[in-house]
Amino acid sequence: MLLGGREDDVSKIQDLIEEYGRIAIVIYLVLWAIVVGGSMGAIALGLTGDKVDGFWAIIVASWVIAKLTQVPRIAATLALTPIAAKWWRGRGSDSEPTEDAS
Repeated sequence: MLLGGREDDVSKIQDLIEEYGRIAIVIYLVLWAIVVGGSMGAIALGLTGDKVDGFWAIIVASWVIAKLTQVPRIAATLALTPIAAKWWRGRGSDSEPTEDAS
């Protein structure tokens, strides 16, 4: 398989979460929300070329699009997380919990 097996993808994500924690999860969820929201909007506006009627039909179609884009979203998460973590930590944010907090 070109992109490796599913086990490889899962282990990469687990390593990423161990190293970057919440930043990796937030980036993945933001990318997911962009895909689902964008596809729902495009379908509802008729930009896909086909007319889809009904709320649940739009939800299902958006879910299918999200599943089809899962591998690129994982790749984007793997690429963007170190960059975002470096930026987040470099700006001196107090939002990350510290071990000394009492």
